[in-house]
Amino acid sequence: IKKFLEVIYKEFEKSFCILHIYAENLYEIKDFKKSVKNLDISKILFENLFQDINFLEKIFKEDLNFVIDLQHLLISNSLSKSLNFLRKNKEKILHFHISDSDGINHLHLPLGNGILPLKKIIEFLRENFDDRTITFEIFLTEIPEIDIEASYFLFKKLYYEKS
Repeated sequence: IKKFLEVIYKEFEKSFCILHIYAENLYEIKDFKKSVKNLDISKILFENLFQDINFLEKIFKEDLNFVIDLQHLLISNSLSKSLNFLRKNKEKILHFHISDSDGINHLHLPLGNGILPLKKIIEFLRENFDDRTITFEIFLTEIPEIDIEASYFLFKKLYYEKS
């Protein structure tokens, strides 16, 4: 993996690389850090999967940066726990993935096509993470332009809507 990251840094110097946290325990994260020592890992963002907040709290103590997949977080944890976790770990979160879901399955629905509390989530992002980047991580139907446009306009509407 060290060789792979060296290529990433050389070829994509202004980008970052997202790695999924498949780790079952903290030892795997520590092993990864040992294997890439002497590399600046600030451009590597670790993405949460379906971990419980208690496990994420342990990982977030490491000297790493993160991308938060909001669907992953909210399928595994309550909204209030999730928002408190995000607020508490703000400095380590550099990017977000957003999509909608039925609250149970990992569906990557276009925004507004599921049951996630998008208004609360987007308002929270506006108030606490206004300077971060966000990716719409959605699976598209037969007419992708409609899914992308509808997600964008819903996000924009909710972002600028006053409570």
